[in-house]
Amino acid sequence: MKTQIGLAFLGSLLLVVLCRPHQGQTVSPVPSSFPTTTIPAGRGGLSADQRAKMRSQRLRQAFQKLKSDSERLAEGSAQLEEMIQNSNPHTYSIGIFKKAEDLEKLARKIKIRIKRGFR
Repeated sequence: MKTQIGLAFLGSLLLVVLCRPHQGQTVSPVPSSFPTTTIPAGRGGLSADQRAKMRSQRLRQAFQKLKSDSERLAEGSAQLEEMIQNSNPHTYSIGIFKKAEDLEKLARKIKIRIKRGFR
């Protein structure tokens, strides 16, 4: 049981580290506008410019959600580590298990979002 908590903590910490840019790297922002094409208006009468702007906005929102979720994961893993440090070595509280489960769910959501690529 102790190893499961340790593995959950290690896995969530690994995801946090992998989601952050490496030292010296910068994350390029999503361009504010995409090049226009001469595709006729379709899909409910939207022009190519409107579709590009909507896609750009969706990408920015998805990226912001990913950033906020990864920050929540980092904060939560720090809280979990503190809870484990303050607990009895022979028994763990229900709160520790609950926190570990919540962090696992959040890490899974982040992983799925990264795999699917902000669609």
